[in-house]
Amino acid sequence: MKAASTTIKTPTTVTIVEAPPQARVVVTVEMALYAAIFGVAAVLRLWNLAAAPLSAREAAQAIAAFNGTAMPVGGSPLLFGINQLLFGLFGLTVNDSGVRLAAALIGTIMVALPLLFRSAIGRYGALGAALLLAISPTLVVASRSLDGSIVTAACTLAALGFGLRYFTTAKRIDLFGLAGSIGLGLTSGPGLITLSVALIPALLIVYLWIASAEDRATLKQLWQDTPTRREGVLIGGVVFILAATTLLLRPTGLAGVPEILSAWLGAWTAQDATGALRLFQILIAYELLILSFGLISLFGALRRLTGLTALLSLWAIGALIVALLQPGRQMLDLTLVLTPLALLGGLLVDRLARELEQHATWHAEGVFWIIAAVVLGFAAINAGHTAMELAPSQLFLGLELTLATSLSLGMLLMAGVIGAICVLMIGWRATLRAGGVTVLVVLAVIGFSHAWNLTQVRPANPRELLWGPTTTTLDVRMLREALQAASRRRSGFLDQAPVAVTLPQDDAVLRWYLRDFKRVQYNAAVSDLTPVIVAPLGSTFPPFVTDTYLGQPFVTQALWEPSQLTAEDFLRWWFYRESSSAPLPVQTYVVWVKLNP
Repeated sequence: MKAASTTIKTPTTVTIVEAPPQARVVVTVEMALYAAIFGVAAVLRLWNLAAAPLSAREAAQAIAAFNGTAMPVGGSPLLFGINQLLFGLFGLTVNDSGVRLAAALIGTIMVALPLLFRSAIGRYGALGAALLLAISPTLVVASRSLDGSIVTAACTLAALGFGLRYFTTAKRIDLFGLAGSIGLGLTSGPGLITLSVALIPALLIVYLWIASAEDRATLKQLWQDTPTRREGVLIGGVVFILAATTLLLRPTGLAGVPEILSAWLGAWTAQDATGALRLFQILIAYELLILSFGLISLFGALRRLTGLTALLSLWAIGALIVALLQPGRQMLDLTLVLTPLALLGGLLVDRLARELEQHATWHAEGVFWIIAAVVLGFAAINAGHTAMELAPSQLFLGLELTLATSLSLGMLLMAGVIGAICVLMIGWRATLRAGGVTVLVVLAVIGFSHAWNLTQVRPANPRELLWGPTTTTLDVRMLREALQAASRRRSGFLDQAPVAVTLPQDDAVLRWYLRDFKRVQYNAAVSDLTPVIVAPLGSTFPPFVTDTYLGQPFVTQALWEPSQLTAEDFLRWWFYRESSSAPLPVQTYVVWVKLNP
């Protein structure tokens, strides 16, 4: 008899494992603001990059890179090598925009560098610093120029930011960023020596007197990590060699690096072409936003110094002192002064934003902003109309005042009355917060307007201080077009007609804009067989020239100084960059074209 078998069925448990959610990029308000600021910076720096002709310093570097000769004194080895590479790849198609492109891209990237300081100056502070850097007229012009100052400022800011992050987090990626920034900065230009003179003593001061014992211990521990330190040195060295030699394509570029020191030392014995007063004029005329917020934050930092605020303050002060004392100063040296002030200004923006976040109410600050918007709109319209009036002066309490003085007094009086009323209505703290935001917005709008007008509306205008004191005018392009038209009539091609230039090759601007003419001769003797002659105004020629040639003058360089302003012109110049005094011609050429070739 078989035994009965039983089968016990156990229930099967099925475990459902949920797939992890796919990573999504969340766009925050902060990210959107950074994108907007970066977009504004890119437009200001890259749009219509060739609007202004090359200055004499730019043209000297560009034509040397084009011809493959040695870098001129004061040039940037990094930018010079990049331009040599561009000319090797694209030849004559590299124009004014092409030689400025590398500096413009570096200046655009620089706007994002305050992100490195986000933990030190705050979320709002980093945004504020990025905004100040983005719309600074001086930094915009420096980014749109073939000048190494913007490279020096960007690399120094990056090195400081990565160094601060490495000190805080000890991550290798930050050390590599620090090393790469230093390696790239070593090829930036003579401004590197200025910042070395300012920052090396500043670092010693911070280490000896401001850093705590814990900070010194942390720094010592990081220094003792020998393998990581060696990796950083290796990366910095590789970046330096690649930058100096243009990716090893131009080994002779290493010889240009020591010239940075020679150029900086030579600036101490150079002729004082740009007076120290002009630097202050530029700061007041163009940089009120960074100047006001940066200086307020600097003086506030003196009450409670931290390592970062001390470094930024000493950086700004040291760079300004060198710029004021050095006879061979350039206006774009202010880039090295304004960069740390922008970060210091970010500290004030952060404090103001946090005050608003914690205490602001629409029925308090909102009232102030509504009143301010109406009053400022009226004041702007009235000021613009007043600036164009021809009345030289007005009487006030028996005193004769210029339009600028009377307008300033009126606006100050109006601001005082509005401020007093708002203090009574909403309190002095709310008035101070709302007033700070109003000043920030107004100065930001003015700064953006200056930057846009400088680069798009009035490029190469000698009355714009940042283009001077000696400016390459737009006439140099008209001269080139006249030569092309004459060449087309003569040979059927734009660049094939013989052109005789009656002076040696000492005008870099002229050589740059005539670089693609195949049959141009410099220091040439005048012959009746020459179809086109280019000569300085006032040159003497044989009688046949005036009889058989038609001449047209072109002012290629002009000079304008603020000292030419009269009291009646000041307000019109401040708003519209117009004045009764015309720019003075510095270099004028006459293009002589043979009537019957």
